[in-house]
Amino acid sequence: MSEDVRQGRRGVILVDLLQAAPLAASQRRTSSAWMKQNLPLFSQAALGTAFAIESPLVRGVLTALLWFQPMDVPHEVVRDLDAGVRWAIKRFEAERIAVPERLRAELGRVFRPAS
Repeated sequence: MSEDVRQGRRGVILVDLLQAAPLAASQRRTSSAWMKQNLPLFSQAALGTAFAIESPLVRGVLTALLWFQPMDVPHEVVRDLDAGVRWAIKRFEAERIAVPERLRAELGRVFRPAS
């Protein structure tokens, strides 16, 4: 992200938690510390962040947490990568940034290896 900021590039962060295992307490602390340390970069480099989470319960918990501790950038909690990419496309369009046709056509499939 620091290189993106240096070059004036901005993007959307799509966090894929669809296959994530629950984090141990030490992993949560490390992740939290990293987020706090890098928060200024998020604000400068990101047009927004989407979190893809399959579980409706976990999506609800994260949504509630973000109400109480909002991010400095627009954010969305979605059920799959397709929804995350659709949201990212809207963020790019709002900033008048060109969106590759492949991304529009394939949505979340762009992140899967070709078979």
